[in-house]
Amino acid sequence: MSRTEHQLKFRNDGSITVEDLVRLGGEFLGTVQQTDLYVCPANGQRFRIRNEGEIFTLSNETHRTNFDLPSGHPAARKQIDEQVLDLENGEYDRWMKRAKGQPQIRIFKERRLVRFHDAIVIFDHVEHLGDFIKIRCEDAHHMPPIIDQLRLDQTKMINHSYLSLMTSSRLPKWKILIQKFHQKTGELTFGITSGIMTTIGLLTGMNSATSSKIAVLAAIAVIACADSLSDSCGMFLSKLAERGTSTKTAISYALGTLAGKFLFPLTFILPIVLCDNLTTGVIIDIVWGLIALSLLTIEQALVKEESILKSLGRNLAIAITGIALSTMVGKLIAWLIAN
Repeated sequence: MSRTEHQLKFRNDGSITVEDLVRLGGEFLGTVQQTDLYVCPANGQRFRIRNEGEIFTLSNETHRTNFDLPSGHPAARKQIDEQVLDLENGEYDRWMKRAKGQPQIRIFKERRLVRFHDAIVIFDHVEHLGDFIKIRCEDAHHMPPIIDQLRLDQTKMINHSYLSLMTSSRLPKWKILIQKFHQKTGELTFGITSGIMTTIGLLTGMNSATSSKIAVLAAIAVIACADSLSDSCGMFLSKLAERGTSTKTAISYALGTLAGKFLFPLTFILPIVLCDNLTTGVIIDIVWGLIALSLLTIEQALVKEESILKSLGRNLAIAITGIALSTMVGKLIAWLIAN
């Protein structure tokens, strides 16, 4: 299938939001997660495989021209050849084999779409590049009124594709390695983080209420089983509710949550077993939990391009608050039983 589209792209400084467009009469179409794999072989025959939920689309931008609208705004006209890859007959596998060994660039983005008059206004958050607004329509003459109505800043207009911007950004190798690591282990992150906070809260509360190692070990095992099952079920339903997320992806995140939240809390058992004093074992577990939480927080902050100090401060503050509250509850229960 071949199509022609006209588009404008702006840096988004937050001055216009999805909610603003809806208030102006726009229709919110939903949010999608997209992964674009650009394959750039030496012969210049570049192609893109887009993963959006269960749909894999192959596209090739055959012709792109920049031109000025009657209002003087610069715009782009793109001729795109596009086809949906059939997974059952092996089309996707064949194209991925062609991509193997070729230079590749992978771009992740969250896309929110709003139908506004005769155009689609797209709000993109592109990993490592930032936030953008795109106006896309079939007739270029529909663009100027929309630009004027939204009061978009022409100085923030971008005439380059995300691929060009990503290529020119030249991420350092260490950041690329972290990104690849996150691609492989991202599903485990929520489970491990939740497991750490739940378990160290449980340990401090139990340590304040009892001196029984058996009771503490039993509580860790029970929480690892019950909490991991409940959170993985919640993760599955949450991901399934997101537009553009396939059942396979939802199951992947659910299993990652299950594995992370079941297996990681079991690492807290060893100090309890080896230490003669329960309190010493709990202190070691708290230190280990806070270190692991800090490392995970730093990794996520780097991938999401957030402030490391702010992310660390937020997550550690939540963990320490949980420890304090759990300690108080444990002491209160112990006092109530004693009296």
